[in-house]
Amino acid sequence: TVAAASLTSTNTGEPQNGGKGTNESTPSASPSRSKPSKTTAPQQQQPYKPKPLPKFLQGNSPALHSQLSMVVLGHVDAGKSTMMGQLLIQTGQITKRQAQRQGQLAWLLDENESERTRGVTMEIGTKCIATKNHQIVVLDAPGHADFIPIMITGAANADTCILVVDAVTGEFEAGFSGGGQTKEHILLAKGLGVSQVIVAINKLDVEGWKQDRYELIKQKVMDYLVQHRFKPARIQCVPVSGLTGENVQSQTEPLLREWYQGPTLMQAMDRFKPANRQIDKPLRFIISDMYSEGKGVVVRGRVVQGFVQVGDKVKVLPLSDDALISRLEHLQPPEDGEQERLSVALAGDTVELVLSNVDPLRVAVGNVVVDPTHMPAVAKRAKAKVLIMDDLQVPIIRGAQVLFHMHSLDVPASLPHLIATLKPDGTVLKEKPRVLGSASSALVELKLSDHTKIVMERFEDCRALGRFVLRRSGDTIAVGVIEEIVR
Repeated sequence: TVAAASLTSTNTGEPQNGGKGTNESTPSASPSRSKPSKTTAPQQQQPYKPKPLPKFLQGNSPALHSQLSMVVLGHVDAGKSTMMGQLLIQTGQITKRQAQRQGQLAWLLDENESERTRGVTMEIGTKCIATKNHQIVVLDAPGHADFIPIMITGAANADTCILVVDAVTGEFEAGFSGGGQTKEHILLAKGLGVSQVIVAINKLDVEGWKQDRYELIKQKVMDYLVQHRFKPARIQCVPVSGLTGENVQSQTEPLLREWYQGPTLMQAMDRFKPANRQIDKPLRFIISDMYSEGKGVVVRGRVVQGFVQVGDKVKVLPLSDDALISRLEHLQPPEDGEQERLSVALAGDTVELVLSNVDPLRVAVGNVVVDPTHMPAVAKRAKAKVLIMDDLQVPIIRGAQVLFHMHSLDVPASLPHLIATLKPDGTVLKEKPRVLGSASSALVELKLSDHTKIVMERFEDCRALGRFVLRRSGDTIAVGVIEEIVR
């Protein structure tokens, strides 16, 4: 099993590119040369003094409606887009007439023409669904191996996930153990902060709704999830048919009702636990899409901690430009009954902000809007704890070249120092190892490419800006969290 020593994970981030994920290859930091880094501790800022909460959050105000972000994962052709298209129809987000115009259920989320032509999801489709207890932004991520970087963007921006597995004999085995993406998606989701999972066992109607087939798949997937430190209480398994819509919102199939008395997919989504939002921390808003509008710049993204409201003065990093929040619009308007709530974006909200007094050429996807009184580091080096994947083919050596993924950025990087391998409890096993092998945990130093600096923080200070994925030659080799910024 993986030595999951020191990688704690929780919730984060949000949709990409106006609902479409992109594979960003470079951050928009200015290409400034810096002197050789010294491995010194980061400069300490004064303790953050939280700004006053909006009136509707003070006193005995009613509880806020839970806002969640959910990514849909799974091996290619597991039926993710079709199942979610069915869910949109059955929840009234899309009418049957609108669905008929599209031709195929999957096209309700696969809106890109090339996606429809190739028959695979290539970008992240975004829709909103309301349940009794939650308002959920749904991210339909690609399952094909070629688009794993885009899937990483979606998983990095999600609190919860639906893992869709194909129940058809031979297809499940190919996706789960035959070089498919199911296991990689599970590992990436855990490393990127997803803590609640619905396992949707799809196409069970093809297998005649057989209970033994369901139980076999359920056991294998559950064992793997628990092995990789998902809590059993946070895992739900649901048999569905995305094509017919059975058990998406209701159960009508007699062969299924004979042995299954559990929740429908919609009921399972409603059973998600609300995410723990860090409203009292300094503002961090990661830009996932942007465009110019009149005299302002419209940026879309998710508030990952703190809160922001119209009239706030902010900084846009990494270039440290000043800006003013002149307008705010929620992607999924809150149902909290407070007019003031619509002018405030809290941690977990997905919104569009209009930034005034800023040059649009100096704003890009991957930039971070922050509280000017308490700003994170803009750096190129960091010490980090990494968890090496189970199936690593080539050991990691000192100086290894990798691709560093953080939220919507992917940046060339290297590992100039392998500091130590770690035991499962996080203590040092061996200092200065020569190589890192599969299923190991280690402390390493990361260095981004020569002219690149990005916004980073320690994981304990900001989870969304402190967790990352390392890839090499098209394979995911490690997930990690930042321990210390190296100046």
